[in-house]
Amino acid sequence: MFPVIGDYPINEITKENIRFLLERPLKRKSKIMANRLLSYLKQFFGYAEDEELIMQNPTHRLTKERVGGREPPRKRYLDEKELRLLAGLLPNAGLREEYQAILWLLLATGCRVNEVLRARWEHINLQKRLFYIPADHAKNNEAHEIYLSDFALRQLEVLKETRTTKWLVPNRTSDGPISRQALAKQITDRQEEPSDKNRASNPQALVLPKGR
Repeated sequence: MFPVIGDYPINEITKENIRFLLERPLKRKSKIMANRLLSYLKQFFGYAEDEELIMQNPTHRLTKERVGGREPPRKRYLDEKELRLLAGLLPNAGLREEYQAILWLLLATGCRVNEVLRARWEHINLQKRLFYIPADHAKNNEAHEIYLSDFALRQLEVLKETRTTKWLVPNRTSDGPISRQALAKQITDRQEEPSDKNRASNPQALVLPKGR
């Protein structure tokens, strides 16, 4: 990646540059690698967009289906041992408290990432212990309600303490929710293999035995 676009100022990288970069693994018939590369690029530029380092995201509207094609659904899940390990790792991982809460909320509810990240406080009824997911937030385009356990309610109380906008977790400019890419980057930056090239202060803080 860096040999191709490493010398470009970040705000001058275009969609054409990204497509050229993605063509390299595709020419080797490595469609999965192309999709992985796209995921990393979307995380990176999503974070840059949230930080207002760029005005336009060159990965916008680029999807895995249009690059390497749809992949079989992943079967990765956290078993009880990994959940206990994660509970011990998170407090010392350097993640903001609201990011930790949103991760636990995802695990507690089984909701899709975008269903939680796009949620607004108007969708939460703490008294009735319900999380309402509008149809336009759901993957199947059907509105539904999620019952909130005691554990899930505790995570929402953490988020409520820092509430400043209508979003559960706002982005840096508070004009929208935090992006999936920005949240993912906070996690993957802490799940790197040991390397002298790691720039994060704690790149192995959230490494789990079975990987990401």
